[in-house]
Amino acid sequence: ALKKNTYVRELNLTNCGIGDKGGEHLGEALAENRSIVTLILEKNRLNQHGASALAKGLARNKKLESINLMNQTNARWGDSCLDDFIEMFYQNITLLKIFWRLESRKSFAINKFLTRNNEIDRRRKNGMSYDDLLPEAVRGSDQVSDSKQGRPAFPNGHEAEQPPAPPRAVRPPSSEIVKSQQYPSHGGRR
Repeated sequence: ALKKNTYVRELNLTNCGIGDKGGEHLGEALAENRSIVTLILEKNRLNQHGASALAKGLARNKKLESINLMNQTNARWGDSCLDDFIEMFYQNITLLKIFWRLESRKSFAINKFLTRNNEIDRRRKNGMSYDDLLPEAVRGSDQVSDSKQGRPAFPNGHEAEQPPAPPRAVRPPSSEIVKSQQYPSHGGRR
C-alpha cells in the first residue's frame, strides 16, 4: 500500500517492534513511494540487514528528506551496512537528515553526502544550478527532478531560465557609510 500511496507525507512508526523483515518491506516500499517526506522509525529492532534494506530502497527514492533511526534495540550496524548507506548516496540526492547514533569512521563520509544533498536542496530552492554537485549515476537521469513538485527541474534537458537579477543597490556617499563595530576574533567564529 505504501508503494503507491500519494497522500502520506509523514510516517511515524515509533516503537512498533519493526525488525529486519519489516525493514525489508519498508525498503521495497520506499524504492517506489513518491510522497513520504519524513519517516520515523525510532525505538524499533532494526539491525544490519533491515537497515541495509532501507538504504537500498532509499537509493531509488526521490522524495524522502528525513529518516529517524534512533534508539534501535540491540542495533549492530557494521561497516557493510554503512557501506550500503554510502552507496545509496551515489543515487539519492533528496535525503537531507538521518537521525541515528553511529560509532564508525564511515559516519564522516555519510555526513559529507548529507552536506552535498543539503546544498543541492538549497540551490534548487533558490533557482540556482546544482549540476556540479550531482553524482555521476544521477546526471542526465530522471532522478534529477524537482522533488517538491514532482516534475523535472530542467524540462527537456535545458537549464531553467534564471530570474532577472535584482536591481543593483545604490551605494551612499562615503560620508554616510557607518563603520560596523568590530568584535574580537574567537578562532574565526563569531
